[in-house]
Amino acid sequence: MSREKAFACILVGAAVGTLAGLTGIGGGVFLVPLLVAILYVPQYEAHGTSLSIIFPMALASAVMYGVNGYIAWDVFLAFSAGGAVGALGGARLMKRIPERRLQWLFGLFVISVGFVMILTHSKYEGVTPVHDISGWKHLWCLLGGIVAGFLSGILGVGGGVILIPTMVLLVGLDQHSAQGISLAAIAVISFFGAVTHFRQRTVRADIAKWVAPS
Repeated sequence: MSREKAFACILVGAAVGTLAGLTGIGGGVFLVPLLVAILYVPQYEAHGTSLSIIFPMALASAVMYGVNGYIAWDVFLAFSAGGAVGALGGARLMKRIPERRLQWLFGLFVISVGFVMILTHSKYEGVTPVHDISGWKHLWCLLGGIVAGFLSGILGVGGGVILIPTMVLLVGLDQHSAQGISLAAIAVISFFGAVTHFRQRTVRADIAKWVAPS
C-alpha cells in the first residue's frame, strides 16, 4: 500500500471514530461510503471491512462511557444477545443480495438514519434511571438487538441507529446512557458480524489495519 493511501486510511479512521464516539453509533453509516468513495473498496468488502473496524472503535468508546457510569449491564446483555444472533444471520444473507441492490439498500438506510436521529432528540418525559428497567422493557431491548444485528451484518453498520432510538423512545433511557450501552452492544454485534464476513472473505485486512487504530 502506498504512503498516500495509508495516510488516507488514518484520516478516515480518525474522522469516523470521532463521530462514532460523539453520537454513540458504530460509525458504519460514515465508514462504508468513505471506504467505497475514497479508498475504492468494492461494496461487499466495504461492508465486511467496516464491521472489522467498528469492533475496536466501539469497544474503545464503550470503555470511556463505562468508566463514567453510563452502562446498565442488564440492558447491555439483552441487546447483545439479540444483536449477536441478528449479526450472524445478516452477514450470511449479504452475499445473496446483488451488489447494486445492496448499494440502494444502504442509501435508503442512510436517508432513514437522519429522520431517526432527529426523533431520538425529542424530549422523553418519562426518562428512566439507567439502573431501573422493568422486565418487559428487556424484551424491547432483545428485539431491538436482533433488528440492529441483522442490519449490521447486511449493511456493515454498527446498528446504533436502531439501538439508541429503542432505548430512548421505547425503554426511556437518557441519551448519554443510551449511547454508552449502544457502543458496548455494537462491540459485540460487530465482532460476530466481522468474524462471519472474515470467513466469507469480505474483509480487507490491509485497509482495516490502518483505519482501525486511528
